[in-house]
Amino acid sequence: MNINTFIDDLVAGNGASYSLNHGKPTSGNFAAIYGHESTPELPSSFIRYKKHLQAEMIANHVRDFIATNGLLLEQDDNYIGGWWENGKLVLDISKRFDTIAEAAEFGIHNRQRAIYSMDIDKAIDLPEPQDAGTETQRATYARLTAQAIANDAQYSIA
Repeated sequence: MNINTFIDDLVAGNGASYSLNHGKPTSGNFAAIYGHESTPELPSSFIRYKKHLQAEMIANHVRDFIATNGLLLEQDDNYIGGWWENGKLVLDISKRFDTIAEAAEFGIHNRQRAIYSMDIDKAIDLPEPQDAGTETQRATYARLTAQAIANDAQYSIA
């Protein structure tokens, strides 16, 4: 797979992830890295454009995003992610984790609204991080909350 498959998935209206090192992931749990999100401006009539023009516009934004975030995207567990939200394209850098608990804990620390589990094909909502208390208390809250989220996610698929 190459980056064009990622772009094709976005043109089709799907979400997608892609690693510069590994290509398209087949498993894992993903949480975005705070501060590395982008919502590129597309024309209001974008949806009516022919697919090849949509692909060209998206490709330009993806290339710019990769150029801006290349150092992070070169890291082994980091992926470019893209999806549609309220008719707008969103690009981000997500870190891949083996477990839902790890992704949820990272996501809570990074003030993410949700993580995505490819393993169960589901977006999982996250709570706001705890802002009060010591750093140890905030970390403990994130770890225990992430474990509870992981347990709930596993029971919901059984």
